[in-house]
Amino acid sequence: MLTHTIAAFTCVATLFAAAQEPEKLKVGSAMPSLDNVEMVQGSKDNLTDAKVTVVEFWATWCAPCRKAIPHINELYQKHRSRGLVVIGVSDEPPSTVKPFLAKMGSSMTYRVVCDDEKKTGNDWMQAAGQNGIPCAFIVRDSKILWIGNPLDEKFDSVLLTALSGRYNPELTRRAKPTIDAATAAIRVKNYKDAV
Repeated sequence: MLTHTIAAFTCVATLFAAAQEPEKLKVGSAMPSLDNVEMVQGSKDNLTDAKVTVVEFWATWCAPCRKAIPHINELYQKHRSRGLVVIGVSDEPPSTVKPFLAKMGSSMTYRVVCDDEKKTGNDWMQAAGQNGIPCAFIVRDSKILWIGNPLDEKFDSVLLTALSGRYNPELTRRAKPTIDAATAAIRVKNYKDAV
């Protein structure tokens, strides 16, 4: 009897603890709000009405971020007519971000917001378990499709496939072992197994 009581108590305690933890932000999750930001460049109108949105967390002091910005801007310029919106989120104050934007000029033309109270960073980065920048979230139909570094080779392919409406993260996850096996077979010129 005592064993059953202890087991029941442990089960209830585990369920209570799980109910207290906020749901982790992951691929497939609904995108969090962008309401707690201050617009520094661009318009706050229709922030989430885009066909595909890239929400990228960055900072003026971050060398990899400075390397990613022109690449992200190039993608934005090339695909904004297809419905792409890019929102750069910095947790620095506007007094730091505005001079940086002036210096970047035409290399950073997408929307930029400041999150100096770090509420948006908590809702996105911390909730997703991300602790490094630059970090981009690709969103379509208010659902997160991809989370990672915008310099990752997968970023461009996921973004372009999302813009065409053909990216499905669940199917991609399930197909990965088969694709990896085919790629390995091609490397050793085993084309029969690759096919």
